[in-house]
Amino acid sequence: MTMLQRLASLLRRRTTPGPADITSFPGDRHFRPGNCDIYTVCLRAMLIARGGGYYYSVPLSEGWSLSDLQACAAFQRAQGWSRNRASGIPDTGTWHLLVSGYGLDIRHPHAYTPGFPGPDSFGPGKTNAWILLLRLRLIRHGYADDQRAFLNRDTTLRAARSWSEELRAACTRFQIAHGLRGADADGYPTEDTWKRLWTQPTG
Repeated sequence: MTMLQRLASLLRRRTTPGPADITSFPGDRHFRPGNCDIYTVCLRAMLIARGGGYYYSVPLSEGWSLSDLQACAAFQRAQGWSRNRASGIPDTGTWHLLVSGYGLDIRHPHAYTPGFPGPDSFGPGKTNAWILLLRLRLIRHGYADDQRAFLNRDTTLRAARSWSEELRAACTRFQIAHGLRGADADGYPTEDTWKRLWTQPTG
C-alpha cells in the first residue's frame, strides 16, 4: 500500500458525520505523539499537498509522528518563521494558511511528486484524499480561487474531498494554461496533469 493509499484509507475511517469544524484550528492538543483523529489526518493531507511528501518516505503511521512534526516545521520555515513559530506543532496561523491554500510551499532539494492515483479516482460520485490534494494544489496555483470560500464553508472538509463540476472547471483552466488541448484538457486529471501540478512553479 502506497503512502497516499494509506492516507486515503485513514481519511475514510476517520471521517464520520459530526460537529467537528476542520477549517477552524482545533488546538495543539490534537498534535501529540500517537494521536489520530480527523485533524491529524487532514493536516497530513494538506502538508503533502504543499510539498511535504518528502518527510513521509518512511512507512506511514496512523498517529501523529515525527514525520508530521518535520513536515509541519518545514512548512512553517517556508513562511520565514523561526524558533517557536517553526516548532512543527501547528498554530492558528499555520492552520489558516494550509486550509486556505495561502502562504509558501515547502521547498526541498529532493522534489516530491505524489504518485498519480489513476483516472478512476476522479469524477462524479468520487470522494477521496486525492481529490482533496487536487483541490488544494489548484488553489495554490491560482486556478481555483472560487474554492477558497468553498473551503471556509465546508466545516468538515467532506465536500473538499468530493468531486464537483467547479473543481473540474478549475482543472480545465490549469490544463489549458499549460498548453494541453482536447481530451487532455477536459478537467479530469491525467498523469501528465498530476505531474505538472507538483513540478510547475506556483503563484
